[in-house]
Amino acid sequence: MELVLQPKILFLDEPTTGLDATTAQKIIELLKRLSKSGRTIILSIHQPRFSIFNLFDQVVLMCKGKIVYNDSPENVLPYFRKQGFERDLNDNPADFLLDILLKANQHGPEGEKKTC
Repeated sequence: MELVLQPKILFLDEPTTGLDATTAQKIIELLKRLSKSGRTIILSIHQPRFSIFNLFDQVVLMCKGKIVYNDSPENVLPYFRKQGFERDLNDNPADFLLDILLKANQHGPEGEKKTC
């Protein structure tokens, strides 16, 4: 119903939760098309498949209410690599990023406390 009114901004909370991977992909592709028509779309999502992750124009990662990353999806892995986090090539990048945020307050292998 809200889309009928053609809002300039859409805020969506987990629009793909509970959907199978193919349907989730189609929903995000639809939202991408809507964004290209001049709408701003802000959504929360966790653990998207890699093909969905790459559809985003901007990625914002937060930890404890603070922004720890705000840039394009293309730059996120190099950014965290520079911070000392290496991704196994078999890991989904979104899962890798979630793991970083979840483990941010645990002690690293050298005993230093990693924080976000």
